Amino acid sequence: MIEKIDRLNCPTWQKLELLQAVIDTTKGTYKPKEHQKPGWQPSR
Repeated sequence: MIEKIDRLNCPTWQKLELLQAVIDTTKGTYKPKEHQKPGWQPSR
């Protein structure tokens, strides 16, 4: 999973947030953030 996240074409802070979301999800403690970092746009 870490290798796949590392290969993503996005900033490091997004990769770290995604990794933390995966960890939290497996622990059952994931809570979506209400807003994103400034300038963030979903990739298409």
